[in-house]
Amino acid sequence: MINIEGIPGRTAYVNGKEFLFFSGFAYLGMTSMPEFSQLILEGAQKYGAVFPSSRISNTRSGLYEEFEERLSKFLGLQASASFSSGYMASQAAASFSAQHSRLLYSPGIHPSLYIQGHQILTTEGWKENIIHEVNDKDKEAFTIVMESVNPLTGEVHDFSWLNKIKNPVRLLIDDSHGMGVLGDGGKGIISSLPKQSNIRYLICYSLAKAFSCEGGAISGEEGDIETIKKMSHFTAATGMSPVFIYAWNKSADLFGKQLALLKENIFSFDKKMENIPFVHHDSKLPSYRIQEAALYDYCLQYHILLSAFRYPSEKDPLMARIVLNASHTEEDLERLSDCIHEFYKTMKN
Repeated sequence: MINIEGIPGRTAYVNGKEFLFFSGFAYLGMTSMPEFSQLILEGAQKYGAVFPSSRISNTRSGLYEEFEERLSKFLGLQASASFSSGYMASQAAASFSAQHSRLLYSPGIHPSLYIQGHQILTTEGWKENIIHEVNDKDKEAFTIVMESVNPLTGEVHDFSWLNKIKNPVRLLIDDSHGMGVLGDGGKGIISSLPKQSNIRYLICYSLAKAFSCEGGAISGEEGDIETIKKMSHFTAATGMSPVFIYAWNKSADLFGKQLALLKENIFSFDKKMENIPFVHHDSKLPSYRIQEAALYDYCLQYHILLSAFRYPSEKDPLMARIVLNASHTEEDLERLSDCIHEFYKTMKN
């Protein structure tokens, strides 16, 4: 374990020494932007770090409703509910879905989405199994539960197979690693989902991964969100910090600017990794899977810090990754690329 000092961005400090930082998940590099930090300070001065009242109290802040309306408009969905974390949002979405349907899980699902008693599919033919299950039992309500990014392969899921489903079904997608990065203007996976009248979408997501705003939300059809807002996950929990709500509401232009920089970095680094067989990547994402875990220690000696830990629990396999963010410069990418190519030479010798 390595303890980071200060705020990690394109670099991070460890024991007073500067390292290039290719870990974490601040994809848009917002924590490195003085303009964003200023908005956080303004939010704290205007609203405080915590709004000291329940979301269903007789004394409320209109900031939350404005924020949820903005989220809905951003995604093109009817309504949204905000939470203090993405984990809480996904738990609420899964609990709501389990109360109204049987859950059909894709393999490798995040623990926050799992409701005990529902089966997680692990076979290679899991898509076909779901299609048959939904189409063959037209009197039973189902919710398909997936993540936008496949946690086992690090690739964006292909959802085209959904057109084979004929009966009504809800699709719950955790878009934590897609929100702010994927789709038109960073709208996430919703931009690429099939438009089918028989599919009812419910999207949950973290606002921390790309936007660096501690919190999460669920967006979907108005009736579903109204019901979720009556659940204890919403009514009995502290709301998202108004500091981050204020900053998010004011940062649309900053997010767009940073997303453009991130895409430039991804395009550049993809070219540099074309002949490296142990680095795998979906061109839509800022994270790269590494099959050679020894690369982590090799880079570390050159003051380059990658991501390498067991996730989501200590019992799971080691996940080694390179994570780009919008703050990285071309020189940073070149330095990392040189290190990886040198490591590859040692493997071949």
